[in-house]
Amino acid sequence: MAFLPVLWVFAIFLSSLWATGIGCVWLLGRVWYARAYACDPKTRGKGFLVSMLAFGALALGGAWGVLRGLLV
Repeated sequence: MAFLPVLWVFAIFLSSLWATGIGCVWLLGRVWYARAYACDPKTRGKGFLVSMLAFGALALGGAWGVLRGLLV
């Protein structure tokens, strides 16, 4: 639920190109997570890690972009 607002803030305040790339990494991580969960729930950790790292990058980048915009 929080993915889209974070993606949009990153795209608006930093780079839409990088937001697209990191968003695709997040999506691939979620697909990996879902497929691993369907096969064997114990193996879902790597997909979760990939998607959460992408989400964290978007969140931190978006926060940096907003702060940078406020300070200028």
